[in-house]
Amino acid sequence: MFNLEKFLNKIIKYGLYAILLIPLFFWPRALYAFMTPKFLLFQILVEIVFGAWLMLKFLKPNFRSPTSVARAKEVGLRKLKLGFRNWLAIALVLFFTVSFISAFFGVDFSRSFWGIGARMTGLFTELHFLAWFLILTSISKSDFDIKRYLNFSFAVSILVALSIFFQN
Repeated sequence: MFNLEKFLNKIIKYGLYAILLIPLFFWPRALYAFMTPKFLLFQILVEIVFGAWLMLKFLKPNFRSPTSVARAKEVGLRKLKLGFRNWLAIALVLFFTVSFISAFFGVDFSRSFWGIGARMTGLFTELHFLAWFLILTSISKSDFDIKRYLNFSFAVSILVALSIFFQN
């Protein structure tokens, strides 16, 4: 079981870093070469990482930060203060819920859910961003260094900005 947990942690860690490399991806034969392949790759990677995250949650339910349910029972619910991430998570879930309700009562639910093919702006993509956020906020600090992740994100953004000079 320990090897499976280690393997799932590696999938999560390397998958999160691979998600940051997506803006460098380009597929010239795609219908919309600059948008659609990036979003499809993003969605696939988020689904893989989210699946590994869910499996790890079921195998090791207390792998979250100290604000987990077990910690809340130890400390007592009234002594546990909600941090910024918890309020932000509640706000994002509330935003997704309101978006879903407005899409349901809108003109075309299918169009609202899937979005436009060229832009990939639908509830399905929002759900993937929400899953990515939940993974990033719930992984333990001992397994994942968020400062290194943000530095890597900054380096990738500099590469994307400099890529304009290497185009024909």
